[in-house]
Amino acid sequence: MAEDTAAHRRTIAERLTHLMSTGHPDGTGPRDYHAVEQASQDYAERYPGSPTISRQTVHNLRNERVANPGINSLTALANVYRVPISYFLSEGAGQGEAAAGRTPAPDPDMVLQRLDGILKVLQPDTAATLDDDARIAVLTARNCPIGRDALDGLRSGQWDERLRLPLGELAARISLPAGYFVDHRIPAADPNDLLLLGALKAQGARGIALRQVAGLPEDAFQALSPMLDLLSKADPRRRM
Repeated sequence: MAEDTAAHRRTIAERLTHLMSTGHPDGTGPRDYHAVEQASQDYAERYPGSPTISRQTVHNLRNERVANPGINSLTALANVYRVPISYFLSEGAGQGEAAAGRTPAPDPDMVLQRLDGILKVLQPDTAATLDDDARIAVLTARNCPIGRDALDGLRSGQWDERLRLPLGELAARISLPAGYFVDHRIPAADPNDLLLLGALKAQGARGIALRQVAGLPEDAFQALSPMLDLLSKADPRRRM
């Protein structure tokens, strides 16, 4: 067990060192402890609720001084350096650079299908006639810069790695896993669950976990409506 813990610490230290020394992902990433701390705070300002990491924790992780790194610390680093959290957890020599720099490309058809499924929930009025203009309008409204060329590329079976970050940020904004659009290991969301999530958010009931109410029959969901109305009126600041 002690050997496993030491190996884990060493893996995290090596991969963090790689990220910081190369300025991952494009050479402009943070290269010192203070810059990593600041980058995590900037990310949390853009996406409230995201974890942050202190410069001292970054220093300790890089120097193998943390026996059991918390998931929040690793998530903060993953957000800062635009890598999956599995980058810090996967085993095997030489995986550091591969995981950070050569993440497997997703299936373009899957990306399109999941994107359309979400857009139809976000823009139900145009769901029946969702075209590229409507898609781009919905994405632009949510600060997701995916244009016609990118959509054409996906339809032709081409993946553009530059789409990974905006898709991850879009997923985070609508309370889906960051890798939802690009990771086949994450199950596709049921449209009914997505509609229910949208209804809960519209009512300001973010405190109700989706897993507790998803799949309810229509009559049970209708029974929730008065409570949702009450929550909405009681605290209008909670509206999304």
